[in-house]
Amino acid sequence: MAKLRPFDQKVFVKRFHQACQETGLNQMELAKKIGTSQGSISRFLYGSSVPRVSILFKMALALGVSSDWLLGLKNARR
Repeated sequence: MAKLRPFDQKVFVKRFHQACQETGLNQMELAKKIGTSQGSISRFLYGSSVPRVSILFKMALALGVSSDWLLGLKNARR
């Protein structure tokens, strides 16, 4: 059984920011693409909130990465 890592919000924020920069999507574009508000995306980027699982899944798909990578659970991006 694989060892589980604890959730580290700093890792999530860093990886989310990195993935957004690499795709070139701004907050508004990503929000529209995944069906949430720009304010929610801003809160995720600044670490004041974490996304629900359904939003996390859509974020990962839109950004071309795995949700496990975004959460810092795995080092493989996909």
